[in-house]
Amino acid sequence: MPQYVVDEQNSLTSNKNIMTTTTKTLWKIVPNHSEVLFKVKHLVISIVTGSFSSFDGQIETDGDEFDKTVPANSFMAHRLLHLAKKHDVQNEVKELLFKGYFTDGKNIEDFTSF
Repeated sequence: MPQYVVDEQNSLTSNKNIMTTTTKTLWKIVPNHSEVLFKVKHLVISIVTGSFSSFDGQIETDGDEFDKTVPANSFMAHRLLHLAKKHDVQNEVKELLFKGYFTDGKNIEDFTSF
């Protein structure tokens, strides 16, 4: 008969590896520490930029563990983002860096790992 243990993250784990469930973690955007900006190109004639003064958002993840993340200095990643902005690909590069760091466990100091 398998025994089940609830750990500090409220995960239910069997000692026989029969069943594992993880709790969901809800992350909410804190407006005082966030901003939502936009940029719209119109017929290559003009660019309109702006921001939202009121917004709300949240994301749900499986647990709250970031065991794949690699402690790294983000200085070079920020330099890359500034360069990407000059070439109008900042959002794409930012998504690549976020996915690489938070999901794939890549070292953001070493761009050869991407």
